[in-house]
Amino acid sequence: MIKAGSAIYRAPGRYGRVHASAAERSLRTVMTIDWSGRTVIGPAGKPPLELAARRYRDPVTLVDDLRRCADASGGPLARLDAGGDRFGPVAAILSGSGGYVSVRQRDHDGYTVPIWAGDELEAWGITPRLDDIVTTMRSWQAGHAVQALTEASPYLTTVDQQTAVDILWGLLSGNSDPHVSAIVTAGAAHPVLRAQRPWISHATLHLLHPGDPAGSTRRGLAFLPVDEARFTVLVYGGPTGPVQDAETAAATAAAAASAW
Repeated sequence: MIKAGSAIYRAPGRYGRVHASAAERSLRTVMTIDWSGRTVIGPAGKPPLELAARRYRDPVTLVDDLRRCADASGGPLARLDAGGDRFGPVAAILSGSGGYVSVRQRDHDGYTVPIWAGDELEAWGITPRLDDIVTTMRSWQAGHAVQALTEASPYLTTVDQQTAVDILWGLLSGNSDPHVSAIVTAGAAHPVLRAQRPWISHATLHLLHPGDPAGSTRRGLAFLPVDEARFTVLVYGGPTGPVQDAETAAATAAAAASAW
């Protein structure tokens, strides 16, 4: 039995903790991660009803604007910060004991907002509006169930098992970690692998059978990075395979996953 690990990605020196330190908000960090994108915000002290284009290169700016929007429309958001989750950098994240809400900036059309219960993706949506995100975060912070979240935020939809797998692969496409990007590209090209649940732990891509709980997986495998272009495949419960390039490692993994 493999314990997949904690919900928040914590690789040292990469995307930072949920509560980013001053050093993690430095210019070096900002330049490493491209945070450009369109957003919406209204005048200070007013809800963002009339939208304006703005580009964020520093994710802390988005967090500050979400805080201002929340303060202007009914109350603060606790534990809101910039940082990262298991699948890479996020522009904002609201954490709690039962999971978290993360926000990713899209290139041209707003934000992707996944809702997590522990390690399970429960709902997600895309919106161009900061007030939508604040409404979602405030409802989640109040402990509302996922059905209540989708009712309060119509842009959100609950996800089934297969939809969750597809969304997780989409989130991985924005992961800029060089030890992950090559094998993600190679793995996504195999239908057998694309049907498995992707999982990042300690800068390593795991693929889990979608029928197994994320924290207690019996059927799964890992691509152990040797460098940015070479990997060994470890099928859970079996030996580590030889060093292979990304495409060959993906083919090896697909043959193993076909037997699950």
